[in-house]
Amino acid sequence: MAKQGRAGRRRLGGGLVPQAAPRTPPRAGALAIGWFPRAEWGQAVERWPSLAEEMPVDFDEYRREVEARTKRIHRNLSGQALQLVALTISGLETYARDYERDPGTAETRGAYAAWQLQRGEGMLWPPHRNDLCWCRSGRKYKRCCGPVAAASDASRDEGQPAAPDGTSEQSSPVEQSSDPPE
Repeated sequence: MAKQGRAGRRRLGGGLVPQAAPRTPPRAGALAIGWFPRAEWGQAVERWPSLAEEMPVDFDEYRREVEARTKRIHRNLSGQALQLVALTISGLETYARDYERDPGTAETRGAYAAWQLQRGEGMLWPPHRNDLCWCRSGRKYKRCCGPVAAASDASRDEGQPAAPDGTSEQSSPVEQSSDPPE
């Protein structure tokens, strides 16, 4: 039987094997912060070019930008639980079709992230420094996205987007209440 070790790893036969962070049940009032994993990001930008208008096309720059903006949101919404939710193109398109929405909009991406959060698909943010990073790089958070500085609040005054997907925090594709559309 495998025992749970430090930093989200399982002990198997005396060695430590990296293990992905477990899914976390949604907390009441948690904000869902949706993001596209490496395997999905390039395809998402191709499918919805408007994503590239607000976020870097390069995945490593994109994940750093998501981290920086998430840190800013966390700082400004002190005490608010945040959970990161990995978005998939097929899941987003299915959700959009089922709820008669446009999958290319920030509003739909945010609603899909909130819907996934209700299903327990979120991961609490921030991870512990020795846990595997949320971006799925396989590295510890402290050596991956953890050192990224928070995005400046001044970016709002300069006309820069406030939320990870380039829209205001009120209609972000990455953060929404956890209520699905009716």
